[in-house]
Amino acid sequence: MSLPENSVLEVHPTGSDTNGGGFSVDRTMATDGAISNANTSAPVISSASYSFRASDVGAWLFISAGTNAVSGWYKIASVTSGAATLDAAIGHAVVFAGVPNTAVGCGTSATLTGVTWTVDYSQGDTGIALSSLATVSPWTTVTCAAATKAWIGNFVHLDAVASFTSGWYCITSVTPGTSFVVDRACATADSSGGTGTLGGAFATPNAAAALANTMRVFITGTYTLTAGVTTGRYCAVSGYGTLRGDGGRATVKAGAGSITLLYIPYYATLTSMVMDGNGQSSVNGCTGGYLQIMDCIAISCANGINGYGAYKCRAETCTTGFVCNADHCVAYNCTTGFGGSACVQTDCIAIGGTSGFMIDSFYLAYRCIAYGQSGNGFSSYSSSLRCVGCIAAGCGGVGFAAGYIGIGSLRHINCFAYACTGGSVQSGTVMYGGSTVTTLSASPFIDAPNGNFGLNNDPNGGALCRAALTDQFLSLPNTNPYSDAGAVQHPDPTVVFPAAGSIYAGKIGTIDGVTKVTGTLHASNISGPDAANAGENLSASILGSGHVVDDVTGSLTGGGMGGIFETIVR
Repeated sequence: MSLPENSVLEVHPTGSDTNGGGFSVDRTMATDGAISNANTSAPVISSASYSFRASDVGAWLFISAGTNAVSGWYKIASVTSGAATLDAAIGHAVVFAGVPNTAVGCGTSATLTGVTWTVDYSQGDTGIALSSLATVSPWTTVTCAAATKAWIGNFVHLDAVASFTSGWYCITSVTPGTSFVVDRACATADSSGGTGTLGGAFATPNAAAALANTMRVFITGTYTLTAGVTTGRYCAVSGYGTLRGDGGRATVKAGAGSITLLYIPYYATLTSMVMDGNGQSSVNGCTGGYLQIMDCIAISCANGINGYGAYKCRAETCTTGFVCNADHCVAYNCTTGFGGSACVQTDCIAIGGTSGFMIDSFYLAYRCIAYGQSGNGFSSYSSSLRCVGCIAAGCGGVGFAAGYIGIGSLRHINCFAYACTGGSVQSGTVMYGGSTVTTLSASPFIDAPNGNFGLNNDPNGGALCRAALTDQFLSLPNTNPYSDAGAVQHPDPTVVFPAAGSIYAGKIGTIDGVTKVTGTLHASNISGPDAANAGENLSASILGSGHVVDDVTGSLTGGGMGGIFETIVR
């Protein structure tokens, strides 16, 4: 089965696996769309080739192109006299990239003409039932009196009636009231009396995955699977809440053991999905060659998240949380938080469990945190371990350990350990030159037990980890990095120079919680609780250290106040 690439599939719990289930965004569509009020929340579209119907309400108008038009999907809110009013309020429509709109309207001007459009019927639960279908050789044109221009691009599922071949087809063109053309032959002989369904979402991810090859798949809701979901190559699978790209997630739960919930191979992406082992044994969350995983959660799986790389994901109570490259990811109460071979993991946090980071070989951990493990924080089965700017804290074992402690390829650069029962570094470890692991006498974190792993400013804890990574870039001697150790970088302090009215006798100023201005400033023309005291009259331009001010002549500009502040600090 070969359907158009770059199509979009839709999955709802209340859909049907014999619905059309999909939509192609690059068919030849009608180009006669005329839209008024296009830059408002309620645009109105009409077409010379199609009179919109009440049954279109709830379907999604798709705008492919047009001068000043914004490509994407807009829900049809109402129909009056053959014209459709769209819902184009901010956050109600979906732009072509698959995320909610951030600007009101479907265009940048009030009136649009020559808009290329069709209607996507795949995002509803119920499709359009078709009957009395007929076809003759070469069986790509299907006679259907109900056919309209608005069907172009929609998938239709044809039933096995007469010599029709049961399956999914894409409508590529339409002769209104007469017939529609599909992407390939849909029968093996001339047939009549055919039935099928146009539009409507699939009911299971498995059904959509069977068609998906170089396609986008959107999933909402919760599903219990007894068989894993396997897509074709080059797919983008995304969960959502109520609107595509809204930041919500769809959930797949294991209904049987020994399955991989989501297998998405070959240069694919997986976004906003929850994979739940659901108490079943030997369940893996997701995997796939060169799979990029974002904003996903794995719960109670054997291998939670496995692919090429993960960003901003979480694994909970898994045997191994992550078996891949990872960035800004969290493993919580996993037997091993982060594992794998030849991986790079940056700005990641392992909380609880047995081992925080347990790597096979050829591994780099950069600015990662291992906290509260019953065993080791960072360890490797081999010696090819690199930890840069990492922090191990509260571990029951060793902060930094390795399988072969006497080999010179073991290296920990500007790393820190706190309160690890087995010691900061495994006894007998021989580290490569330049390696440093500093043992802290105070916790470096603001409130780790409550999930705040920001660095505090304790001089025996977090302050030592701040700006700890100062290795320069090769051939850039004037570029000086000052990264913090650990996954959370501290913010620069907000420095507010005092206004003239706020400088008075006894006033104390602070920067980042540290007192910077103390003492007494006397000035009769600056308000405050202290009256003018004896002092000399100076002009602002010669105000300097050691002077007591009674009256200041001239104008104090913003730059002048900065100079005063600097003088006071010095």
